[in-house]
Amino acid sequence: KGIKKAAETIMGNPIGAPLITSWDRATSAIPDILIKIKEAVEEDNK
Repeated sequence: KGIKKAAETIMGNPIGAPLITSWDRATSAIPDILIKIKEAVEEDNK
C-alpha cells in the first residue's frame, strides 16, 4: 500500500520527487534498515 502510493506520487510528478539517499549511506546510519523496510512492507501488505 505504502510503496504503491509512493510510486504513484513519483509517477505523477517525477521532476518534483525528492532525491533518495544511497543505500550505502542508509545502511551505515541504520544497519538493519533493510530488514525494517522488509518487515514494514510485509506488515503493510497484510
